[in-house]
Amino acid sequence: MGKSFITEMDKFKAKLFKIEVENEVLEHENQGLKEAVKLEQRRRKGRKAMKMPNKHGGAVIYTPSKVQAIRDANIAKEQAEQQKQQEKHEKQLQKQAAKQIQREAKAQRHQDREKAQSERRAQKEAESQQKQEAREQHAIDRQVQNEVKHQARYRRKQLPLSNQP
Repeated sequence: MGKSFITEMDKFKAKLFKIEVENEVLEHENQGLKEAVKLEQRRRKGRKAMKMPNKHGGAVIYTPSKVQAIRDANIAKEQAEQQKQQEKHEKQLQKQAAKQIQREAKAQRHQDREKAQSERRAQKEAESQQKQEAREQHAIDRQVQNEVKHQARYRRKQLPLSNQP
């Protein structure tokens, strides 16, 4: 059992080494492909037409100063386009911010309206409760007055009877 275990371990180590080597080769290959893609992208990006004005349609000879002026004009155009895109983006962000502020204001107005409405309901409820209590108190007062009247009448009726022997 010990010898077979050692041979299996040796086989395992050999397979592991083989896989490590293959992995390293593939990593190098991958790195090379990445560099090739970057070079191709730089090559394509670097080539831009200079957009030189050709009024006559024939062969035109440009001096280095004219070529530089054309390049500067092209760069200025690109920068103007980028500036325009940036302004457009900022304007869009401002619109979104304004809409968000309007939404928040609307939500706040709605919340204030709900709060005022609930306060009015509570106030009406309190007033109606006070009116009900006042009615009940008035009814109690009337009942007490009626009882006092009845007791006074009853006493008046009782007094003359007790005075008669």
